[in-house]
Amino acid sequence: MMKCSDLTHDVLAERPTPDVKAHLEACPACRARAAELRAMSADLAAIAPPAVEDPALVRRILARMKSAPRVIVRRASPARWVAAAAAAVGVAIVLVVATREPERARVAVTPEHPTLETILDPVPPPPKETPAPAPRPENPPLPRTELVPVPPPKEPAPVAPVPKPVEPGKPAPRPVEPVKPPVPPTETKPARVFLVIALAEGAPELAGKRVEKGAEWEKDGVLRAGDRLSRVTLADGTRLTLRPHAELQLEGAETLALERGEVFCEVIPGAGRKLAVVTPDAAIQVTGTQFDVKRTDHTEVIVTAGEVRVSNEKGEVLVPAGNGTTARKAAAPAKPRAVDADAMAEWRRFEPEKPRFRYDFEDSRKPTPWQNGRVVAGPARGLNKNCLEGSPGITLDLSRVDKRVAAVKGSLKVRFRYYAPEGDMLWVQLFDDRVRDNFRVEVKALAHNKWETFEAPLSDFFLLIDGAAKIQEGDRLSWFNVSVSGTNGPVYYDDIELVEILK
Repeated sequence: MMKCSDLTHDVLAERPTPDVKAHLEACPACRARAAELRAMSADLAAIAPPAVEDPALVRRILARMKSAPRVIVRRASPARWVAAAAAAVGVAIVLVVATREPERARVAVTPEHPTLETILDPVPPPPKETPAPAPRPENPPLPRTELVPVPPPKEPAPVAPVPKPVEPGKPAPRPVEPVKPPVPPTETKPARVFLVIALAEGAPELAGKRVEKGAEWEKDGVLRAGDRLSRVTLADGTRLTLRPHAELQLEGAETLALERGEVFCEVIPGAGRKLAVVTPDAAIQVTGTQFDVKRTDHTEVIVTAGEVRVSNEKGEVLVPAGNGTTARKAAAPAKPRAVDADAMAEWRRFEPEKPRFRYDFEDSRKPTPWQNGRVVAGPARGLNKNCLEGSPGITLDLSRVDKRVAAVKGSLKVRFRYYAPEGDMLWVQLFDDRVRDNFRVEVKALAHNKWETFEAPLSDFFLLIDGAAKIQEGDRLSWFNVSVSGTNGPVYYDDIELVEILK
């Protein structure tokens, strides 16, 4: 009876004898070994298919294998006989490749001319008349392997450069700081949009509540005027006067939406001051001016100072002071037309006023109290005809008017329009007989080449020699002066007035 130790690789490589077949049928371990040898032979053939078969070479290899001493592989170490089998087959393949003859014709495989595949195959040989072998694929399928994810390589830590030696007599170079890795951005919440209402007059309502001083106007909040005129002053000095029942919605830090009603906007000229009022018909954009917007079934815009841009999807126009335009959804804004802007926006006067004096120079003459300046046509402003040209300032002798006109009583306000082609600062001065010095107000940011409006109560004036002192009730004002610094050229003035606010 054949033993497992008798079934060496060379015995399994030969044609199985009846004893070998009987042992393989009875011994699963040896049967597994024979199957592994066949699988290894098939894998090697798939990796490196044999070239032209040479029967003579096969006989020489078999003769050497028979004459070589038998090696008994212990069952205790299966890896040894697997390695030996792989080495033997590898030697055979190397010999086949090294000694093959490319021009030799292919020899049919028969029992008399066995090959390595038929030697290791226990199946009986095919009949003599065998069909032509099927063509092998050009790229035989490789055994499937499981992909193991490889972690990404770690970035090396930055190495500080070695400083070069300092040459004598030269200053040492500054140390090079190592490059810090960028800090990933952190999630931030959207910025809160609101405006601070510094002053509320009349009966404005915000979110259904009466507006108080210091209230915050949140984004999308609606500001409503009640049954009477309402006014709010924002933290930057912008004033919004709403006609009764008008509604304004805050859409952004510099954008207001007017759905219905009428609003008069006063934006103080200066760097960074912007405002846009949008309606269903157009958008009105300014950077410091006074204008009126009325919304019914269309939009009417009247500009009393400065210049505004009115635009929609159909076009845009620039509207200067003293002009107006009309905008509708289906058409571009109309060309500017000259209007009596002051009369059309007279409703905006929050408190009733009584003029102490007013000069508009429309009769082409210079009144007696004016010490300098000359009456000219000046830059265009709607229906206005004339103005007073200063070089660059003007002076009014108040001692030559009625004493009651220049006496301080109640709340007084100075107002006029100016057009400065150049210059960097404008100041207004009133000489006070009580202190024998000037009280002054300054405008430090001038808008150039457009008509602007100056307006300030006497309570805003400060004494030049003592900034804390104020004009007092009963003071007598003897002269009025306006001038512009930073230029020697002409500056134009119009509608100069001192008004008393009636309570």
